Amino acid sequence: MRYAVHSIILMVAMIAQVSAVTLEVCENCEFSSISDAIKASADGDTVVVKSGVYRENVLVNKSISIIGDNAVIEPRFVLLPAVSANGVRDFFFKGMEVRNITLGLEAMYIGNLTIKDCNFSNNVEGIKLFEVGQGRLEGLTLSGFYRGIVIESSRFVELEDSRFDGILAIAVDYSSKISLSNLNIKAQKGVELMGGEDNLIQDSTFEGDTFIHAMSESRLVVGKNDVEGIYAVDEASIGSTYVFDGVNVTGENFQISLAELKLPDDFIQYGSIVNVTINPSIYTGDGSVYFELNDEGKIGDAEKATLAIYRFDGDELNQVSDYYNSTNYIPLSYDSNNSGVYVLAAVESSTPSIPVKPTPGFEVLAALIAIAVIVAMRRKG
Repeated sequence: MRYAVHSIILMVAMIAQVSAVTLEVCENCEFSSISDAIKASADGDTVVVKSGVYRENVLVNKSISIIGDNAVIEPRFVLLPAVSANGVRDFFFKGMEVRNITLGLEAMYIGNLTIKDCNFSNNVEGIKLFEVGQGRLEGLTLSGFYRGIVIESSRFVELEDSRFDGILAIAVDYSSKISLSNLNIKAQKGVELMGGEDNLIQDSTFEGDTFIHAMSESRLVVGKNDVEGIYAVDEASIGSTYVFDGVNVTGENFQISLAELKLPDDFIQYGSIVNVTINPSIYTGDGSVYFELNDEGKIGDAEKATLAIYRFDGDELNQVSDYYNSTNYIPLSYDSNNSGVYVLAAVESSTPSIPVKPTPGFEVLAALIAIAVIVAMRRKG
């Protein structure tokens, strides 16, 4: 019986593979429009779009793949999405260029979405996802947009290896498990997040005004990124973590930028120089920042004695946290509600710059010697 069941499953899989067909679209093909090919297709089919400019608005209502071969979609009706996929289990979109329209690609209520190696140019919005259960977007180039990619009410979407050049690169609203990595962003605004949870941003480069603006996020994790501009503005979020060299930074209602400053000659820098501005809530007045050591492996044993969080005061550094203590199970950390420029550093010395405690009785002995000196001077006089 078990073998019979396995045979039936295998036969069903083979039938599905045999039934899937490829439909070609070109000027001299059986189908001259993408829409006509989709109408003739069935779930599992592939529509291959040959070289050319296709002036149509494409509606996808089946689980199919659309693969472009130097193909461009540039619709005449610019107020409608160029491509709209709605309510299908799977949608695969690759190798297409979409340009000069209000919305390039709209994907709503999709079980499994893939958008790969596509170019979206001069669209008000490049891509918009709503209620996507799982997705992977990679190898994309978006330019000339007001909003590049919008991800709303979706889960488990990965966006990787893509380039952005426009106003706001990415907006993530009320979504969870969204992963953004290996992105090259040149825009006024990088990533705006609101009301989501367990999202991740890492290994990306940014040139612009503000890289991250997070509002009411939960457990946002921001790994290391190369940023020119304001690194992050975080408002009313819970448990957001920003990973920098040497320290993790979290807090409430704050703004972060990275600074390049010279430390005094007797200090060794072991972490990023973080410029923090506290922006207290207008409702509660709350605002704080918290630093925690994240890597002690590269710190020499001699310097660990004076390893601490320091704050710049003009050209000087003032210690604000306790010294590192390897026997303490609580990691080196510092909590403050004060704005400032902070750095993880240590004094360049094998001995801590801690005042030496005098030997017991030293004060009494010193006093007696002083009295004896005074008496001797008076007698001499």
